[in-house]
Amino acid sequence: MSSAELNHLVNLGIVDTAGNQFFASGQADGRAARQIRGVLICGLPRSGTTAFAKALEQLGFSLGSASGTPVAELAALHPPLKAALSAGGDQDGPLLQALEAEVARLAAEAERYVVKLPDYYRVLNRQTIPQGVDLILFITRDPICVAVRNSKSVHMDGAAALRRAVREYGELIDVASVCACPSLLVSYEKLLAMPRDLLTALAERLQVPLDEARREAAVGAVVLNDQRYLESSSLSRGAFQGQIGYYAESRLGGWCFWSGMPQKAVGLEVRSADGEMVGSGVARRLRQGLVDEGLHPTGRAGFQIDLKCDLPLQALTFFADGVQVSLKPTPRLQRRLRRSSDG
Repeated sequence: MSSAELNHLVNLGIVDTAGNQFFASGQADGRAARQIRGVLICGLPRSGTTAFAKALEQLGFSLGSASGTPVAELAALHPPLKAALSAGGDQDGPLLQALEAEVARLAAEAERYVVKLPDYYRVLNRQTIPQGVDLILFITRDPICVAVRNSKSVHMDGAAALRRAVREYGELIDVASVCACPSLLVSYEKLLAMPRDLLTALAERLQVPLDEARREAAVGAVVLNDQRYLESSSLSRGAFQGQIGYYAESRLGGWCFWSGMPQKAVGLEVRSADGEMVGSGVARRLRQGLVDEGLHPTGRAGFQIDLKCDLPLQALTFFADGVQVSLKPTPRLQRRLRRSSDG
């Protein structure tokens, strides 16, 4: 690969950590480049690993049973990975066996396959590259963006989230720089900014035939729906629940939580009909009635929001953690509002 070609890849956000020999289209002695069948995707949480997995699926890599899941992850690998992380990162044993078993199943079913397991980089070392994995994609993203996503998703302090993201980002780069398996560092920001160019170059590196239909399908897979991402952010599935119990004098109150993770405080935004945000808050006030009725484990799901202007309740739109939700008034509030409008 020429210096110009290498610079072009770097400009697209693709860095070959193994040198360009592995990914050369041919070698000086006439030998063909090594075929890439199995790809493992690692990266920080919320760094774009799902987008790359879905894009690779459109390029012809099988995700197996993970194909139908929003996060594109194999659920069977979560328990052994969690156990390995809890044990201080020792992956020899159940995790490596589980991963290699899943890889073997995928290899038996498809010519090319991909496994997405973001936190695997935390237990990866030079001696234990899973059999059947020919390439590791380390997905990179601006630590500030990762920190913002974390602070919004779990309401972590912004400065603490950034310190954590920077530390984990450094760990990811360190692992990639000494990884015994051929690997690429690939930028999520570049994927969003120039998806066609990046995916075209990536397909060439992976020796995947690429026509226009396949390229457009891969580009389309990059854009994820917010609702699907939210639903995939917890192993427990669920739905938003909530009600408006009070509304008067530019102030409203009620409760809201995500049933798949009820202990997590939900961030709320209130918007007018034209999309302007007129109020915001976090649903973490104590509502003992929710506990008494068996709806919530702690009752800390209540909220009170002061609005910038006085608008009819039916003209307001509610968003919980960035997803539009339907928060209806309680029957009692409905009757009061009806009496007010009749009067």
